[in-house]
Amino acid sequence: MQGEGVAGQITCDTSAGYQLFTNTAGSAQLCAKIHTERKSWDEARTMCQSEGGDLVVLDSAAKSLLMKHQVYQHRHTGYWIGGKDLLGQDTFQWVNNQDIALDIGDWANGQPNNFDGGHAQDCVNMWGQDDYEWHDDMCARPLEFICERS
Repeated sequence: MQGEGVAGQITCDTSAGYQLFTNTAGSAQLCAKIHTERKSWDEARTMCQSEGGDLVVLDSAAKSLLMKHQVYQHRHTGYWIGGKDLLGQDTFQWVNNQDIALDIGDWANGQPNNFDGGHAQDCVNMWGQDDYEWHDDMCARPLEFICERS
């Protein structure tokens, strides 16, 4: 279980491939696992929950940058994160029920746009073609994903 450790550092249960990711300033820490198998957003969330976590919540610029640095090493198409349009068009929330403000965060230019050839886009990913900035996308798209234990 993740908690406060020595001098404000979180503790991280590293079983099942989880790692403690920390930026150099110490302002962002995540106990996370980057999954490279592809699943839909709902399947990814179920997998994270089965491991005692959930899809990652990137609720600060520092956390978003920390995860970007990690996924750049893999260079995959994209990664599901824990944001979803649960309440209606362009009303995105994190899996912990916090709102995702559309005017802040790491949204790519023109995102969210809730449109892809007539298909609704209700789930949030970090999209590789845009330097892993956030996109809304079709929840059924199979992508890699990032889990977090808290």
